[in-house]
Amino acid sequence: VSLSGLKETDDVQAKAPDVYDNKVSSILLSVRKALEEQVTESPGRELCILTTLARSEPPALEVALERIKVIREMELLGSDDSRKATYPSAEEAVKHLLWLSDSDAVFEAALGLYDLNLAAIVALNSQRDPKEFLPYLEELERMPSLIMQYNIDLRLNRLDNALKHLVTAGDAYFIDCLNLLKKN
Repeated sequence: VSLSGLKETDDVQAKAPDVYDNKVSSILLSVRKALEEQVTESPGRELCILTTLARSEPPALEVALERIKVIREMELLGSDDSRKATYPSAEEAVKHLLWLSDSDAVFEAALGLYDLNLAAIVALNSQRDPKEFLPYLEELERMPSLIMQYNIDLRLNRLDNALKHLVTAGDAYFIDCLNLLKKN
């Protein structure tokens, strides 16, 4: 069975979409659990796990990107950890995820983790023009953390989170809070 081939093109899906999505998601969850519990760590195992996350309905892109962040952190530590050899490179994992998913959705999921470096890695590997995303990411990087999170949440239409970050940022943003409440 090809995990990457599990997608919304089956006749069953057209007749009963909820049943189809539940079956596919259940199969992918079972495969992921089996991989995590019964298969020794290897680059292929990790790519299969990323595949199950990307093909879930809805895609669990943030969970997949969290796994990639762990790989990247191992690489950045530069340790001789033997576990490092049991994972693909972060770049290989990102490319695999992009091959399976919509690049805009992966980029937005990376932004939603508030990890600008990861968002830049995703954008670069999705063949985006740096002129499209670098100015935006640089602008976000210059902002205080809570205001950066607020702006990302606004872009992703996560208005509740945006308001929480703005309130937490302090009294200086009271007018912005009121404006956000009025608009939405």
